[in-house]
Amino acid sequence: MCWPCHYCFEHDKRRFAALSPDVWARKLAAIKALSPEQYQLLHIKYPDLVPEA
Repeated sequence: MCWPCHYCFEHDKRRFAALSPDVWARKLAAIKALSPEQYQLLHIKYPDLVPEA
């Protein structure tokens, strides 16, 4: 990702998900596959954005 997109992903996940839903879905799939623990933490923090595993 370019720097502005990466910054948005790291610091404003709701905005990133709204602006780039396809990229958001691909990133979630990658996180779920590579780090289930991190995925679970994202779900706890953002239950409206991250479906339960």
